[in-house]
Amino acid sequence: MQCGLDMGVWFAANFVLSAQQEAHPFFGVIGFFVQIYIIFGVYRLAHHYKHVECKDQITFGQAYRYILWLFVFSSLVAALIRFIYLQWIDTTYLSRVYAIFSSTPELQAQVPNTEVYEAMLHSIRALLTPIRFAVYSIFADILSGAFLGLIMAPFVSRFNRKFFDNNQFNNQ
Repeated sequence: MQCGLDMGVWFAANFVLSAQQEAHPFFGVIGFFVQIYIIFGVYRLAHHYKHVECKDQITFGQAYRYILWLFVFSSLVAALIRFIYLQWIDTTYLSRVYAIFSSTPELQAQVPNTEVYEAMLHSIRALLTPIRFAVYSIFADILSGAFLGLIMAPFVSRFNRKFFDNNQFNNQ
């Protein structure tokens, strides 16, 4: 749980960097490296869990559950920070997202009736509140963790630390 709290701060930092990317384009590059660090950090934390808690023996299911729980706790912390950011720091972010969404010509071309299109935009506008955005981000983070866990868990359960330690040079 504590590692999930630490990773949640990185999730939130990634969100803040992406939210500020429009004003400062270099934050997009930094955000990309934060995403790479998050993936690397989850992998390292899963290996740490394998070696410390499971004594170098872990199944796919255990590794997958650990990664999924790591994302659950990370998403809770990140959602709290996202809510604070959207409610009090950058109150115009959701309005900018709505403006980008509503100005998409492909969306309007798919809805033949303008009344239906206006009703759809009104319902989307009602859904874009800081608390709802934070809750949606929880589900998105957990879903991405479920997908990433399916990719990472076989590597965590399969590779052992001894695989990387080559003791042939120590015997000479």
